[in-house]
Amino acid sequence: PDFGYAVSKRVTTDENGRGIVLCGNAQGICMVANKVKGARAATGFNKDVAVTSRTDDDSNILCLPGRFLKKKEAIEIVRHWLETPFSGADRHVRRLKKVQDIESQEFGA
Repeated sequence: PDFGYAVSKRVTTDENGRGIVLCGNAQGICMVANKVKGARAATGFNKDVAVTSRTDDDSNILCLPGRFLKKKEAIEIVRHWLETPFSGADRHVRRLKKVQDIESQEFGA
């Protein structure tokens, strides 16, 4: 939890910040990272999931399941995630706004 929280705090201080965290199955660290307002942590267990977390959800933290990925796979996932921009599509912007509204409701403005 310590690293997930620290990375999440750092990432959310920069509008363009991004972070990458690893743990056994990526779920625990992803849960912790998402406890910080503005964090959009996503589990990237393969390239396609990681890429769509960027295009569709504007993820700013990538959580990798270190126990289940080979080094080459992890590097490929990270590379694609870092190179992929948010699509900015209307439906994705609307969805992101809903998430931000929930955050404001739960964590305060």
